[in-house]
Amino acid sequence: MAYSHEQLYYLGSEMFVYDGSTANATPFAYATECSLSLSANQIETSNKQSGYWASALPGQISWSISTSALYTNQNNYGTIFEKFTQRKPISVIFGLAKGMDASGNFDPSINMEGEHYMGTAYITSLELNAG
Repeated sequence: MAYSHEQLYYLGSEMFVYDGSTANATPFAYATECSLSLSANQIETSNKQSGYWASALPGQISWSISTSALYTNQNNYGTIFEKFTQRKPISVIFGLAKGMDASGNFDPSINMEGEHYMGTAYITSLELNAG
């Protein structure tokens, strides 16, 4: 049996949310979790021939990215807060880190050859708490 050299599984610690475009992207520092969510609205197409069953077609598609990170001086919270309060868009990327460096830490650079998703978004929720 032959095996592919491609990695089949990824640890959650290998996924990052990056702030910025590919040229200057930096991960949100010390992230503890991140997620990418996609959804599609449904357009109702039920009619008299549908009987008891509802029918629909896929409509507009939307997406969201979220992350939680420990607060440090590397998070640049002031810039994110400013983007939120001034209702300015932010460029974001969700993707894999390149891999481990010589010290065993993940390289935060974008792996443009690996799977990643990017776009421009508005911050809809911002929270800073101290448990």
